[in-house]
Amino acid sequence: MKKKIFLACLFYFLNSFLFSVKLIIPNKTKSAENLTKDTLICNLAEPGIFQPIDFQIINDFIIMGNMKPIEIVKLNLSGKVLTRTNNKKGRGPGEFIWSLSPRKIDANVVFIDIMNKILFYDFDLNFIKEIKFPKITRDFLYTDNKYFIFPENSGSNFYLGKYTLNGDLIKNFGKKLIKNRKDKLYYLKKAHFLAYDEIRKVVWIAMLNKYELKSFYNETLKDEIEAESEFFKRYKAIDEETGEKETKLDGKGIKLILLKNKLFYFFKKKSNSYCDVFDLKNITHLKRYKLKNNYKLISHLSENVFYGVSVDEQGEYLLFKIEISGV
Repeated sequence: MKKKIFLACLFYFLNSFLFSVKLIIPNKTKSAENLTKDTLICNLAEPGIFQPIDFQIINDFIIMGNMKPIEIVKLNLSGKVLTRTNNKKGRGPGEFIWSLSPRKIDANVVFIDIMNKILFYDFDLNFIKEIKFPKITRDFLYTDNKYFIFPENSGSNFYLGKYTLNGDLIKNFGKKLIKNRKDKLYYLKKAHFLAYDEIRKVVWIAMLNKYELKSFYNETLKDEIEAESEFFKRYKAIDEETGEKETKLDGKGIKLILLKNKLFYFFKKKSNSYCDVFDLKNITHLKRYKLKNNYKLISHLSENVFYGVSVDEQGEYLLFKIEISGV
């Protein structure tokens, strides 16, 4: 019995230690050169997709949300259109204005229509149902095969909401009690992209309009959740072009992807796109990759194969296959 208690305490200590260590990118981090290959798949204007807003590779198909025209499109990995929705723009049942964050849930394709609902379609893009939520934003998680987690918007403050698949609120978290504060609440501000580590029960969050990641560990323990670690509060490195030390990153997140024990953070810096890769098992930064094109959207096929959407000088949207080696 004493041995079991000791092992349980040891496991708890190691878990706490793992997520209390700050993961910092070393100064003078250099981008890995010649370790990415970008292959043009197609010009998305050719199949009549004029302005994609988000996409995801699901079951070896590309499920793409489009803004002009407003629709959901299913393509093969060569960029050929297989089917597309026949919907009306609006707020009625089966209608939408935005088509963000496509996900696979059981046998369905699910996506967000900001501000207040998600829609379910089958893989032939036939409408099934929709569920309304109060204040959801552009990204969400489907966790443990039974929950939704959304960044919620309350005025200028953002936090996370956990819901059942029927749309019933379980709890809000990402709030932390702080002493000597009149409002007594700290809000997770400007949460943008999410990723979920099923092994460690960690929600990863990329913040909006700056290079910053945060993690929230084991949110089921209490009614409120506490940040176990705050990553990259202020990024500092040597600018590759000027050689000067940066005090802040002129950048913006593109996508946050978690595959096995690796976290891939795609971001823009000035006129280039990059990918930082982190080993979550050992809490280390592995490499920074400079991508060949300036991407607006990213999805993934496997651990080292991604798809990205870039825009050329004429404003046309191009679909690329991105292969990253040396991870």
